[in-house]
Amino acid sequence: MRPLVLLLCLLLVPAARAGEGMWLFTDVPTDRIAKEHGVQLTPDLLTRIRLGAAKLSTGCSSSFVSQRGLVMTNHHCARSCIEDLSTGGKDYLSKGFLARTDAEELRCPGVDVTQLQSIDDVTARIDRATAGKTGAAYAQALKAEKAAVEAECKPGEKRKCEVVTLYNGGRYHLYTYRRLSDVRLVWAPEFHMAAWGGDPDNFNFPRYGLDAAFLRAYEDGKPANVPEALQWAPTPLKAGDFVLVAGHPGGTERLVTMEQLAFQRDTVLPETLLRWAELRGVMLEFKRNNPKLASLVGARVRSVENGLKGLRGRHEALAAPTFFSALKQQEDTLRAKVAASPELSTSTKGAWESIGQALRTYRGFRTEHVLKEEGQAFESELFRHARRLVRAADELPKDSSKRLREYSDASLPALRARVLSPAPIPREMEVLTLSFSLRRMREVLGTDDPFVQRVLAGQSPEARAEALVKGTRLADPKARAALLEGGKAAVEASKDPMVVLAREVDAEARALRQRAETEVDAVVSKASEAIARARFAVQGTSVYPDATGTLRLSWGEVKGWEERGHSVAPLTTFGQAFARATGDFPLALPPTWLKAKGKLDLGVPLDVATTNDIIGGNSGSPLLDREGRVVGLIFDGNLHSLGGRYGYDAQRNRAVAVHGDAIVQALERIYGGGRVLEELRPGRAADAR
Repeated sequence: MRPLVLLLCLLLVPAARAGEGMWLFTDVPTDRIAKEHGVQLTPDLLTRIRLGAAKLSTGCSSSFVSQRGLVMTNHHCARSCIEDLSTGGKDYLSKGFLARTDAEELRCPGVDVTQLQSIDDVTARIDRATAGKTGAAYAQALKAEKAAVEAECKPGEKRKCEVVTLYNGGRYHLYTYRRLSDVRLVWAPEFHMAAWGGDPDNFNFPRYGLDAAFLRAYEDGKPANVPEALQWAPTPLKAGDFVLVAGHPGGTERLVTMEQLAFQRDTVLPETLLRWAELRGVMLEFKRNNPKLASLVGARVRSVENGLKGLRGRHEALAAPTFFSALKQQEDTLRAKVAASPELSTSTKGAWESIGQALRTYRGFRTEHVLKEEGQAFESELFRHARRLVRAADELPKDSSKRLREYSDASLPALRARVLSPAPIPREMEVLTLSFSLRRMREVLGTDDPFVQRVLAGQSPEARAEALVKGTRLADPKARAALLEGGKAAVEASKDPMVVLAREVDAEARALRQRAETEVDAVVSKASEAIARARFAVQGTSVYPDATGTLRLSWGEVKGWEERGHSVAPLTTFGQAFARATGDFPLALPPTWLKAKGKLDLGVPLDVATTNDIIGGNSGSPLLDREGRVVGLIFDGNLHSLGGRYGYDAQRNRAVAVHGDAIVQALERIYGGGRVLEELRPGRAADAR
């Protein structure tokens, strides 16, 4: 058995292990942290960290690091922006980018940044609205009450309101955000330096990448005023230091039932792995045959490879019998405590069984659901635009509480931003991915399936994809704007082939969504809520909720680990990167680094490993010292963190970050980013060459 699995088998979820937990800012166990580490996280400090943290609409974390709206995140989190701006012969992806003045900062199409302003507990209100309801009635009541709460929050272009489900329905919070929709690129290194080491180094350590970038948020045409911006630490991070991570972990399943985990292990993960592996092969072949698009395709291949490795780690963890048994023991312990309480036993009667039955129901139509409604048959941004427009035409005339959730009033600013984004859509990639997905649809459903025949319209997947992409006008944001503003009349009258396709398949896709929401989601949600309340009664907030893409805090220390009989040091240096370079991809240092070598302090740390409990979505999170000052930038985890969706291994689970001093030295001595450095550390004499 591989080391990852052996160590994951030691896991038990209750948060007694050092560094474990993705904690709500309302429930940070400050007494425990003070006792274990001698660090006092005061309410004022936690508020400052919360307001300094931020989230990008790309799905990544970030942070404000100057009062003029400077935003720090990963290069891979800003990659879509960098790709979109790399037009007209300007390849910022492979060559990097630096704005030497505000005027040179380039707006990122369709990207916004949000800052969490307030948190309100609305659990009692949601409970009253859903009390006594089940099935479709429960789902509708829950959706309507969430929409009502969000509407009363008065969302708009500058304000985002979101009801967040926590503890699988045990609690509901209203999160109110400041939304800044004008985000511009300030600095980014070369793609190959950000992703240095390529797929072999991905989810590994030692690491030597500079996966960092800076953006700037603007408001009313000027750099946004952010008085709560995080400060840069004056002293460097070193081994043994206490550190915090404030970020937005995307999703964990540490509190779900064994039936749900078995469904992931036996159905979802194997099918997803196969699909992504096939897509990777298609992309690599396309890259070989289209050298002019190598930079664009290479970045997308990197994303697919990253996902593949992460999925393999998750599946490996769940497929290990001893690990799965440890998780089952955890559930058995909870169920025994619930059974011992007459009140809890009554409130959870049939809950675990209901979830199992709902998943068995879903297995009967999951294939069609993921293809037709979740869009796996239509891997195309142009098709996604078409579906948004078709559904907006149907949904927007309704009362907000009766719409599909992504079309509610609270969601409209983000929806409009996506639809009207001027980001270029590479047609070659559209044809490639749409051909791939149409081909898989035909393989899975069969050539004679009526849906397949209707979609392909008598053509091969390749010819159909070519015709759809060539014939549509939806690559032009003005065409999308006209359809959005024209509403149902404009959408129904449109002869755009992509819009026509979206109209033709929408009824069947909606029916599958409705079935999934009422027969599966509502049942699982109601049962999970009952289990969560019981867990809460037994354990309270001593157990953190599963990650939901919302702001969390984790703590840990700079620390290596033991790997196959040898120690892995927690810090790497610039000198080690130069010594490791071979001159060939993926270990070729860019010309900027080779030219600057004589000016560099090769002993400066480059990357760092910590014990912080993180997951996908934490990319771009600031790494902070005990006073909440920036000392680094999270960008990855090690191999042992890949099972972190289901549990945490304190001995070997490590977060990986760019060291704060690496960012400073790179800006000052490699990229001539003295202007940026002056914002991070005012008064520092920076070399702006």
